[in-house]
Amino acid sequence: GNARWRLPSVGVSGLYFDDEGKIYVNTTTASPEKVKYSKQIDVTDRTDDIVIKLDARTGKEIWRHSMGGTIAHLSGKYIYTLSYVRPLDDGEELSPEMVAMGVEIKPYFRIRRINPKNGRVMWDYYQPRGPLDVKIHENTFQVVLKKEVQVLRFLSF
Repeated sequence: GNARWRLPSVGVSGLYFDDEGKIYVNTTTASPEKVKYSKQIDVTDRTDDIVIKLDARTGKEIWRHSMGGTIAHLSGKYIYTLSYVRPLDDGEELSPEMVAMGVEIKPYFRIRRINPKNGRVMWDYYQPRGPLDVKIHENTFQVVLKKEVQVLRFLSF
C-alpha cells in the first residue's frame, strides 16, 4: 500500500499507458510554487502544456517535451497530440474583458504525431479552422467542423 514513487506536477490533465510499461503524462510547466499564493499572479509568467514519459515501475523520467498540445490518442506506435480552439457559436461573442485586452483567439486545430522513443514531432498537420469534435482511431481522424465533416487518414511509417 506504500507509494513506490511520486511525480510532483501542477496541471495533470491525462495519463496514458502503453504496452511496454511506460506512462505518458499530460501536464504543464507550472510548479507548486506558482499556485502556492493564489492571489499573487504574475501575468508575465508563461505556463505551457508538456508531455512527460515515465517508466511506470521506477517513476524515472524518460523524456519531457512541450508540444503545443497534449496527447489525445495513444495506441501502439500511434501517439498523437491535439490542440485546437473551437469556433464561436452563432451569436456568441468574446467576453468584454478579452476584447478590452486586445485578445482575439482565432479557431484552429493542429495534430502532431510523436515518436514514442524520444518524444520528437514526426509530422505536424495544421488547419486554420476550429473543430466542433475530433475522434481518433489509429491513423484515422474524424473531424467535425461547422459546415462539413472530414475524415483524415495519415500514412504510417
